[in-house]
Amino acid sequence: MYIQAYCSIQFLETIIKKNPADIISPENSLSGKTHFELLDLIAKGLNIKTDCNAQKLEENYANPYIKHLIKNNRISCAEKEFADMRINEKLFFQKANIATCLYLLTNCDAMIKDYSDKTGNYFFTASSKLDCLFEERLQTFSTKDHFSWDFAKNYFEPHNSIVFADPYLFKEDSRQSIEKLLDIILPKKLIGKYHITLIGTDNNKANGLPNKATIEQWVKSIANKLSRSIETVIEYHIYDKEDFHDRTIITNNACIFSGIGLNMIKKDTSQKDTTWVGFKPFKRVNTNNNNSVLVYNIMKEKLATMKTWIAKSEQKTTQNPLFY
Repeated sequence: MYIQAYCSIQFLETIIKKNPADIISPENSLSGKTHFELLDLIAKGLNIKTDCNAQKLEENYANPYIKHLIKNNRISCAEKEFADMRINEKLFFQKANIATCLYLLTNCDAMIKDYSDKTGNYFFTASSKLDCLFEERLQTFSTKDHFSWDFAKNYFEPHNSIVFADPYLFKEDSRQSIEKLLDIILPKKLIGKYHITLIGTDNNKANGLPNKATIEQWVKSIANKLSRSIETVIEYHIYDKEDFHDRTIITNNACIFSGIGLNMIKKDTSQKDTTWVGFKPFKRVNTNNNNSVLVYNIMKEKLATMKTWIAKSEQKTTQNPLFY
């Protein structure tokens, strides 16, 4: 699976050097390890739409990266879409409706920051710092230290959709934590709909979990509160089977694994010694089954599993674009 990207030809020409010898290793590349990872992402992880015509694209055929993309049908000319982006940005981004999408453009930095806030996607120019695309973020919690949910901003910005999956998500203390977390990470400048999906178990699994009526009432109260700031689509799903045990949060730009549930912070104190580990979809990681896997593919696999859980819930379907 490939990540959709809008990339100006000028960006490609700048990042992909004319002489392949200049970019063979991280030590010799212009931006070190980040530059090397970006080139790897372009070559192996993106499906690119660009702003030039076919003739201009062919002029770059001598470059091995462009040649590779053309031969594998992973770069296409989309001049009209780029024009639409400039002329009517709101309409363009609403029509795009792609959860995870990367924009590598030649606009000014102020404009791409505005685009990022409005869409919940990453926007960069060739002069931007791109380190954040490939970071592995680790937050350690200790019962000896004080914590608040403010730390979470670095994990979630930017984003436009989110999935919480935790067997004990609907416990009262976890519900309180979700409300605090959403207050901090809510993308208030988003011009499209903000999708929230909550997957947990109910009192059929005991352990202090509420019944369906309590969960439904709570979800409605959150929806009413958030909708005062932005257009929100919030849904919940109950899945009580034994194969549901991991705690995962997925956004269009992050996959986060938690050692314990969202009730880990109470009264600005960590309840246990634990960690949060967060990855961006653009990063490659090693897994037990495979080396150098794009996190985006791990995210899609987890979302596919969650979608089967949703299909077995009372609601059966989801509107969240992360699942499509």
